[in-house]
Amino acid sequence: MKKILIINGEPFQDRTATGITLKNIFNIIPKTDLRFIHISKLYPDLEYLDNVFSYYKDTVESKTSKSIPLESKARRVTQNRIIEFAKKELRNWDDLRKARFSTKIKQYIIESEAQIIYSCLGSLKVISLVLQAQKILNCKVVPHFMDDWKSVIFSDKRFIFHKLRLKNQLYILFKNVVNGLAISESMTLQYKKEFKIPFFFVMNSIPDEQIKELILNDKHTTKKFLYTGGLHLNRWKSLLMLCEAFHVIGQEHRLSIDIYCPENDKDIFENYFFKFNFIAFRGHVPSVKINEILSEADVLIHCESFDNYTRKYTKLSISTKIPLYLKEGKIILAFGPEEIESINYIKRNDAGVAISVEEPNLLIKTLLKEVFVNNNISRIRMNALTLFKLNHSYSSIKKKLELAFN
Repeated sequence: MKKILIINGEPFQDRTATGITLKNIFNIIPKTDLRFIHISKLYPDLEYLDNVFSYYKDTVESKTSKSIPLESKARRVTQNRIIEFAKKELRNWDDLRKARFSTKIKQYIIESEAQIIYSCLGSLKVISLVLQAQKILNCKVVPHFMDDWKSVIFSDKRFIFHKLRLKNQLYILFKNVVNGLAISESMTLQYKKEFKIPFFFVMNSIPDEQIKELILNDKHTTKKFLYTGGLHLNRWKSLLMLCEAFHVIGQEHRLSIDIYCPENDKDIFENYFFKFNFIAFRGHVPSVKINEILSEADVLIHCESFDNYTRKYTKLSISTKIPLYLKEGKIILAFGPEEIESINYIKRNDAGVAISVEEPNLLIKTLLKEVFVNNNISRIRMNALTLFKLNHSYSSIKKKLELAFN
C-alpha cells in the first residue's frame, strides 16, 4: 500500500460517525503508511495513530497532550442558540479565506512522503489545504464523499460567493483526481456521471470475524427494540412517530425500546418521549461495548427524517450504523422516506423491514404485519448477513481501497 496523507475536518476518534468510519476504513492499512492533518477542535485517538497534525494548534499532537473535556450537561442544555448561530455564520464566512500554511505544516507534509492525499473534503478550508498539499507532494488526490454536503452546504441565497468558490475549487481539485470514493451505491452512480471518473462504494467496515451466525429462535418474551446513534438531522421526529405507533401496538404485544445516543442528544430530546413507559434512554455507548448491546436486541431501528431540507442532505448517504446492524443478522427496521439511500439500500436488498408510511393508523398496521407476524423474517435476516459480507467486511473494503489507492 502507498503512503497516504489524510487531510480532513475530523481526526480518528470515537465521538462522531465520521471519526468512527475513518478508523474502521483505515484499520486495514499499516499505520506506518499514514499521516493525518485535521482542522477540528476534537482530540484525536492517538492510541490509534500517534502522528497527527492539528491545524489550529499548528503542531503535531502527542499522547501527552490533554484531552478536551466533555461539556457539562448544564452547558449543553443552556447553550445560547443565538450565539451558536453567530459562530456558525462567522465560520461560514471565514471559510472563504485561503487556509494559512505555516512552516510547521509544510514540513509535516514534506516529511509524510505521501503518494496519495485522502480527504472527505466538506469545507472550503479543507479543500484549500488539500490543494496546497497536492502542489507540494505532486501526488494524486482521492476524495471520499460521506454525504452530499456540496449540494446543501451553501444552499442559502446569501452564500452565493461561497457557491461560486466551491464550484471553482472542486474544478481545480478534480484535475488531479482519477477516481473517488462515495459512501453509497446511489452516490457512486450519481458522482460518476457528474465528475466523469470512476467512483468506488466505500463506507464503514467491520472485521470479517465479527459476522454473526444466524440464530432464528426468539429468546425474549418481550420483543426488544434498539436504537443507536445520533438523533440529530430530525431523526428524533421519526423515532417519535414510531414510538407513537408502538404505544398502540404495546397494548397487545410486549415490547421495549432502548435508545443509545450521544449525551447531548439525550439531554435535548429525552423529554419528548417521557410518556412512553417502554422506552429507556441509555445515553452514549462506548464503541467497545456496542457489539454486546446489539447482540441482546431482537429488532435494530434506524430512522431518517421526513423533513424536506434534511432529505436533500441525507438522500445519497448511508448511516454508519447500517453495517453494524447488518452483521448481526437480526431484524432491521428502517423508517424514513423511501428515496433516502439508508432506507432504500435495506429495501432493495431485502435486508430488513423498510417502512416509509407516515399516516399513524397505516404505520401501526404496517409494523404489525412486517415486524410482528412476518413469515419471511429468516430470509430477510440471512440477506442482511450476505449484504454485509459483500459490501462492508474488511476483506471487501480492502479490495476497493487497493483499486482506489493504486
